[in-house]
Amino acid sequence: AYVINIGRPVDDGVKIKIVNGQIAFRDADVNGNIPIGTMAEFYKMADALNGKYLQEADIDFMNISMRSLVYTEYGATLRNFTGTYDGGNHRISNIKVVANGVNFPGLFGRNAGTIKNLTIDSVTVTSSGKGTTGGFRGHNEAGGIIEFCVNDGVKVSGDGGSYGGIVGRNWGTVRFCGN
Repeated sequence: AYVINIGRPVDDGVKIKIVNGQIAFRDADVNGNIPIGTMAEFYKMADALNGKYLQEADIDFMNISMRSLVYTEYGATLRNFTGTYDGGNHRISNIKVVANGVNFPGLFGRNAGTIKNLTIDSVTVTSSGKGTTGGFRGHNEAGGIIEFCVNDGVKVSGDGGSYGGIVGRNWGTVRFCGN
């Protein structure tokens, strides 16, 4: 038997794809967007940080602690998110991002792609020992874009570097966002 954290209401219709006992991405829509509708699908993006994703519903992470998306599961190898994540005007809520001794903690970590149309709420990002910390991204690289995003009740804290509700350090573009 498998346990998959869905992060959606029980009465909400949820579609997932399992291949060889593992969560897999569902087929892309006609515009090439891979649908993201569950916590498991969101985590799966760590395997393909250059994809084109569209969130199809609000996702509740149920206060589960996680690392930033750009870190490997078993180590502190840092990679850039280089894809496109369109939140579809939905929410991601109730996440605890804990990053002790690693750089750029935030939901997406370090970004060189595009994140747009997303609200995050009831999110806590905690860092100690290193780096810049932000709700969406710890660091927005040159060429990285954050647009039409809202930080609605995100708590960011740490003991080193710089901090922000949307991004800790920005070398890219942040526009039409609010805290």
